[in-house]
Formats: sequence, structure tokens, C-alpha cells
Amino acid sequence: MVDVVVVGAGHNGLVCACYLAQAGLDVLVVEQSDKAGGGSRTDETVPGYRFDTHSVAHNIINMTDIPAELDLPGAGLEYLAMDPFAVAVPPDGRIIRFFRDIPATVASIAEVDPAEAAAYERFMDLAVPLVRAAVTGLEAGASPARLRRIAPTRVRSLATALWRFGGPAALIRELLSPYERVLVERLVSDRTRAPIAAFAAHASASPSAPGSAFYGLWQAAYHLYGQWHARGDAQGLSDALVSRLDSFGGRVRCDAPVGRVRRTAGGRVAGVTLE
Repeated sequence: MVDVVVVGAGHNGLVCACYLAQAGLDVLVVEQSDKAGGGSRTDETVPGYRFDTHSVAHNIINMTDIPAELDLPGAGLEYLAMDPFAVAVPPDGRIIRFFRDIPATVASIAEVDPAEAAAYERFMDLAVPLVRAAVTGLEAGASPARLRRIAPTRVRSLATALWRFGGPAALIRELLSPYERVLVERLVSDRTRAPIAAFAAHASASPSAPGSAFYGLWQAAYHLYGQWHARGDAQGLSDALVSRLDSFGGRVRCDAPVGRVRRTAGGRVAGVTLE
């Protein structure tokens, strides 16, 4: 009898399963599809051609210690930096490249429109300290010692963000705004608004949704931490996680849709019943 059943073999479920198995628990992952992957999956949707069916760039996992703690490179995963991480090609053909380096990005924008470049630089001056403070938990992971080490710098980042936005009330107003409003107010034209909005749309929130401002401000994360492709395809992450889970003694069972979660009379989860 297994200790833990993880429902779903997407990358999040697999990461969780790996840590549990690494800690010595007997872990089974059940997946309704024919293979593991979920949001990090690649399929031959056209004969002879493989396509990532959801995620393409992996940035958040590379803000964490997960790849190192699970030794995913040792399981075959290699990430390649995307720099520039985005290229905007408008109808007039005046290309803008978004590099990890903010000054290089500003210089690229300035070749097209100096006013646009200045606005983007100001926008990043606002967003960078806010995003740096917001991802403290991601970077610290499960290590209290690491959190103690980085907390002072993140408090300074938050203080900088508060000062640059004009105080707590102004920052709260900004964060409660739709990201469409933030981009329209902070940037000059769609030359920079559109590429940022394209990334913000990954949050599945409407540009006019109240409280979605942070998805636009998240642009700063790509400058701070980069954008990354798994060599080969997005499936590389999932395959490495499955391999690592296997090395820890865990396993994945595909074609195993869950019909219901079984509970005890007291409401405690006791297992799953497959369809």
C-alpha cells in the first residue's frame, strides 16, 4: 500500500511527488492521459513535427532551487537562456528586442522611439523592486535559513517600491487596477504594451479585470531572472521529473483517470478510486 497518491502527472504534481519520494515515502502518481506532462508536454500533432502543447518558456522554476535540489540536470534536463526573450515585429517592421539586460532593451526601443524607451525604463524602475520583493518565497523555497539571509534585501526592495509608487495607498491602487490600465498609463504605445500584454495574458485574466495589474508588472521578472527553454522541448522537464521520481522509488501510472477521492467518516482522505 502506497503512502501518497498524487493525482495528475503535470510538472507541479511531479515536483511534489519527487520531494515526497526523496523523503522516503512510497509515492504513486496517477494520470488520466497516456503520458506524463500536463502543462509541460510535447506531442507530434502533425506527422513528423513535435509541438509544445502548452508551456514553452520556463521561468518560475528557474527562480527556485528545484532543479538543483532534485538534480534534474543529472536526469537529462538542460535549460537554454532566451536572450532576447522576446522580439516584437509590428506591421511597419521596426523591430524591438527585449533582452534580459534592461539598458540593452531600452537601447533597442530607443532605435524606434526614444520617448517609448524612456517610458519603458521608468516602468521597469517601478516594477523591478516590487517583483523582487514579491518572489522572496519562491527564492527561499523550504529553507528558513535562506529566507533569513535574503529577507533584509527584500525588505529594502519593498521599501524602494513603496517610495517609487508614492506610498502604500498609491501602490495598492496600482495593484488593484487592471493591467490594461497600467500599461496604457505607464507606456507610450502598443509597441511596448502589446508584447507585455502577450505575456500577461498567460495569467488567463482579462486585461480589464480589476486586480490584474501585477501580471503586467511581472515583465520585470524576465529581466531579473530570464526566460528559459528546455533543450529539445517542454517535455524535457516532465521526462526529467519522471526519471528522477523513478530513481527515488516512486512511479507514474498513466491512463488512470480518478473517479473519486475516498474519505473516512471523519473527512480524512483515504485514497482514490479509478474510473
